[in-house]
Amino acid sequence: MRTLLIGFITLFLITCNNPTSSFGGNTSNSSDVATDISQSESSESDKSLRKKLGLENVVIFSHVVGKNTPKGKGAEWLKQEVTKQGFLENSQLQVYPGALLFNDPEVMSPLEKNKVQLAAPSISKLISHNPKLQIFDFPFLFLDIDEVQKFYNVARDKLFYLEGGTYYLDEKRNFIVLGLWHSGMKQLSNNRDFEKGDKPLNSSKIRIQSSEIIKNTFDSLGVSESVSDDSFGTKLYYALKKSFSGQAGGIDGQENTWSSIYEENYYQVQQNFKETNHGYLGYLVITNKIFWDSLDSLDQEKWKKMVDGASLQVKSWSKKLNETAKKKIEAHVNKAERKSFAALTPEERETWCKGIYEDNFNSWKEIVTANKELIEIATKDKTGCPFDFFKRMLLTP
Repeated sequence: MRTLLIGFITLFLITCNNPTSSFGGNTSNSSDVATDISQSESSESDKSLRKKLGLENVVIFSHVVGKNTPKGKGAEWLKQEVTKQGFLENSQLQVYPGALLFNDPEVMSPLEKNKVQLAAPSISKLISHNPKLQIFDFPFLFLDIDEVQKFYNVARDKLFYLEGGTYYLDEKRNFIVLGLWHSGMKQLSNNRDFEKGDKPLNSSKIRIQSSEIIKNTFDSLGVSESVSDDSFGTKLYYALKKSFSGQAGGIDGQENTWSSIYEENYYQVQQNFKETNHGYLGYLVITNKIFWDSLDSLDQEKWKKMVDGASLQVKSWSKKLNETAKKKIEAHVNKAERKSFAALTPEERETWCKGIYEDNFNSWKEIVTANKELIEIATKDKTGCPFDFFKRMLLTP
């Protein structure tokens, strides 16, 4: 009980002294908050304790990226909207970006316990809760975020567990899905040259998103090793810098959106860039059942509408920020005389795509068959690779 009281008091003091909290802010204080939250235990209900400490209207939003990415800007927009509407009386939505509190996997436990009220993990990090989400990781399935959004709008009832107008992440119904936020389509950068053919990654060590399908994809593209830990920000930057400087023990390249490659300065320590649009990176804005059930139906609808509004803004920012970042990175490549900046040609795309799906046909067939309805929605009226492979998987006994 004492530990939880100290934890909440510490959090209260920090949020009072640093209510806006920004990427690159006081990370030591934020680490203390994370420790207090994660280690706290209590026999008293969370709701009554928060009320006793005057924190019942404090809503904490933890996420892992910088403020100038689509998700970072979306979180700040939501915070301003909550304040503008006077929705949280005597308080504000507190946003902690840049993994100042928790990274994506770590946030799920404090979120479930209502120590954090909002999070936006990458979809690949939520597959353990809902295996249907694997569909977002299939390479070359979506051309752009407009296609992703169209699929999501049609397939949402089948992706999640709908009950009383609320979408639950999984059958346990501990997490509520409020919206989809786009980071964008993923690109590749590498300090090694991209090779011709269906093994273009030339025994490179590549940092990828954490997902079995993504790992299979990069194995097929010829990597020597795919690193799927939660390296992000400064940690990944220095691993890439080692490779860039010719030192041992570094990471050669990574997959990410243009906006993240620019925002996190990865472009400064990479030699080659390939506009591949090979996969999608997006986030689900989620809350927990404890917080959600504490709201009346009118407040629940307000939250849904505010997150819907933020989702529209994030989609627009995703397009603008990624296009701007792409141009800046290309200009840097030319100015700094880096090796290459090129788009994947239609012929290269076909070669990469066929190589990946031929390698993984048998191992992915079970996933595709188990998600037949979702696959049929995503591939409707489409031909070529990978759509012909999906149709073959569904027809193969």
